[in-house]
Amino acid sequence: MENEANPVTESDGSDAIATGVTQGRLARLRSWNLGLTALHLGQAMLVLFLASDFAIDLRGGINRFRWVEYSFSATIMVVLIALYAGIVDVAALIGIIGANVAMILFGWLQESANPPGSTTLTMKPFWFGCVAGATPWVAIGYQLIAADEVPGFVVGIFVSLFIFFNSFALNQWLQY
Repeated sequence: MENEANPVTESDGSDAIATGVTQGRLARLRSWNLGLTALHLGQAMLVLFLASDFAIDLRGGINRFRWVEYSFSATIMVVLIALYAGIVDVAALIGIIGANVAMILFGWLQESANPPGSTTLTMKPFWFGCVAGATPWVAIGYQLIAADEVPGFVVGIFVSLFIFFNSFALNQWLQY
């Protein structure tokens, strides 16, 4: 009789294999790993090739591509934290995504409104971005406080990324 609590089974006395793992799946996993290795190698070569004289929109002191990339990567991080915290409602996740992307776009607007050498300064986009950016963290924080039990790693992720996200805002505030 097989132990249902143990996900590892031994079919014929040979090496133990996790339930649901077949030789075909292992072969496909190896193919995926090799393919992704080649993709990463190609990406590394492209970065090395472009790193020599490559510059994007930097002479004006603004790198718009940084803001586009950050809107994707930061939003993925916030959504993952929200999911770990137990926010699984699609409408809530869409709101978190919208607020986070708005925060990033306000950062881009702050940079655009205050180019290097400008004689005027506005902080409105920065402060609007702070309001938009706080919204996901308030929702996630509420979810963590309201939960019956929260794994320690989730709290660690929440606290560390909260600090990292706010250090980005602090850096922009100090810049202006």
